[in-house]
Amino acid sequence: MDNKRRDLEAAFSALDRSMAIIEFTGDGHILNANENFLATVGYSLQDVVGKHHRIFCFDQFYEENPNFWSQIGSGHFFTGQYERKHASGKTIWLEASYNPVFDDTGKVVKVIKFASDITSKIELNHKVMRAAEMSFSTAEETAQIAKNGAELLTTSVQMSNIILQHVSETSGNIEQLNAESKNIENIVSTINDIAEQTNLLALNAAIEAARAGDQGRGFAVVADEVRKLASRTSTSTDEIKEVVRKNRKLTSDVTLKMDSVKERAMASNDQLNAVSSVMNEILQGAEDVSRTVSSLL
Repeated sequence: MDNKRRDLEAAFSALDRSMAIIEFTGDGHILNANENFLATVGYSLQDVVGKHHRIFCFDQFYEENPNFWSQIGSGHFFTGQYERKHASGKTIWLEASYNPVFDDTGKVVKVIKFASDITSKIELNHKVMRAAEMSFSTAEETAQIAKNGAELLTTSVQMSNIILQHVSETSGNIEQLNAESKNIENIVSTINDIAEQTNLLALNAAIEAARAGDQGRGFAVVADEVRKLASRTSTSTDEIKEVVRKNRKLTSDVTLKMDSVKERAMASNDQLNAVSSVMNEILQGAEDVSRTVSSLL
């Protein structure tokens, strides 16, 4: 019996050295507390003996647990993580168990509480949680920004494609206009050849009419009119040639500018596609972070 008692005393002594221990009556009034517990809560023994457990609690605890001590007094055992109030008023956290001690009749004669200070651990957990919430919020905002940016870029890419298509169509029209100008030049050249040939024939006819004397006088008048008409035709074709030449130069200049615009539009389109790809990667990354952090909350 003495050996068993010594073993119990040794075990309790080991607990007393390593844990915060406090003893209560069955209704929660303080009987005793070891140095570890007093150091944890910031009180001296004379400050707490005879006081109720409430001095260690914020009002919320008893508002949520009005029957705490009546349940313990009935023999219930409680264990868990508890938010408690230090003598200075700051919050501390205890990993604790409330253990009813019974007499031979089964009546609770006192309650022993074994506790460990886990304030640092809880505060670290809270910091991690706040950091995770901030990361989640940031990731959500980043995802939304990236999504908006991707949508704007998609619209820009679509507009760029439309512009590129219009530029290509315009370039095609200009090429067709150049081809038509070439055809006009060919037609004008043919008309000019005919006018020159007509002028030559009219000149020959006038010479022959002159040789014929009075009999060829009427024919000479006609030949002269034909020659004048051929001359005017030649002048008109020269004017048309000049107009066509200027038109070809203008279309050539426009073609060069349109080619430059087309190249820039294509380069811009490629850049927009590249940026859109990056934005999609950012969006995917932000969504991955959001999902990962969300699983931690």
